[in-house]
Amino acid sequence: MITGMIIIVFIIFKEFSLKPKNKEIKVDFPNIIKIPKNAKLESFSYNKDTIFLIVNLLNGTQKVIVIDFEDGVEKSREYINIENIN
Repeated sequence: MITGMIIIVFIIFKEFSLKPKNKEIKVDFPNIIKIPKNAKLESFSYNKDTIFLIVNLLNGTQKVIVIDFEDGVEKSREYINIENIN
């Protein structure tokens, strides 16, 4: 019974006093993501260090923008044009 009480006290102490390590990169998206003028964002996806954007341009074409990060700093940006075949 004493062991159970010690475990309960330890769990309560752990939950309220110890802060978990946050390994996520905090990125200020509005300052780093810019899409071409007169374009609409259709899709947004990201994983650990890469952001994928699909935008629709006014002329009907689409573009994929791939942004790579390293330690929260933009490392590279690639633009891939998509041509829709009718």
